Amino acid sequence: MNPVEQGEMLKSTLTGKVYQVKVLTDQMVVLQSLDGLTQVMTGKLSLNYFYEKLPPEFIMNSPEPI
Repeated sequence: MNPVEQGEMLKSTLTGKVYQVKVLTDQMVVLQSLDGLTQVMTGKLSLNYFYEKLPPEFIMNSPEPI
């Protein structure tokens, strides 16, 4: 996976849940679910294995509030 940027949308390959990138550090990422009820802190390297990027169009067509 290419480097992520704040605001990008990622989908968990394990649960199918969609998250937005909220915070980026050198090695860590904080993801927040679209409903705002769940946050996940994970290492940048784990994004390659457990998440897939969603196209920018997903934000426009999302039924959930961002």
